[in-house]
Amino acid sequence: MRKILAAALIAACASTAQATTYNDSVNDVNVQGNYWGFLDIVKTEVTNDATDLSFKITVNGDTSGGDWGKYIILINDRPGGDTDNPQGNPSAWDRKWTMAAGADHFIGSWLDWGGGAQQFDYDGTAAWSAQANPTLTNTPGAQSMIEIKTSLASLGLSPTKVMCFDIGVTGGNQGDGAIEALGNPAVNTNDWGIHSFTSGNQCYTVVPEPLTLGFLAFGAATALRRRVR
Repeated sequence: MRKILAAALIAACASTAQATTYNDSVNDVNVQGNYWGFLDIVKTEVTNDATDLSFKITVNGDTSGGDWGKYIILINDRPGGDTDNPQGNPSAWDRKWTMAAGADHFIGSWLDWGGGAQQFDYDGTAAWSAQANPTLTNTPGAQSMIEIKTSLASLGLSPTKVMCFDIGVTGGNQGDGAIEALGNPAVNTNDWGIHSFTSGNQCYTVVPEPLTLGFLAFGAATALRRRVR
């Protein structure tokens, strides 16, 4: 029994959060006959550690040659989100892209002007409020990677909590729609001014950090030992 307990503790403490990968179709960006690879999502890897949640967005182009794209994340993790988000609300960028299930969090990012990201939370009635800014890392290449990282605490996410999301790509003007979306394998819209919707059906469960897993394994092994005795 001691061997079983030791093995459980070692396995738990050695565990690390594994990224969950969400794939998208390639070449599904077509705006008035134009294709921009750096707006075309290839895949997104989502993972977390004890404090932060990370979105690693791979796009099908070099972001050093075209940096005017805007990458938006809508998150639903509770009832009562904004079903009109964020159209008509300048504090959430006034983009024509709505989460049908209701968005509770909005993260917008940009690569030009030095790059950066903003996070807004919905208050459950009609207003969005700005939160601490997430971090953004841009790694250019033939297929560039854009990482957006924000704290679990700022989203109110705890271990084993499920959040559903989608990632859209839009332009730099208010009123632009999402011409690309991770959750849509086809062309999302073919013009900047079209309002589109997402079901937000990509879901991710926050993984407990190894220390928590270790305590859980210890408790389970201890209970099993007592039961055997």
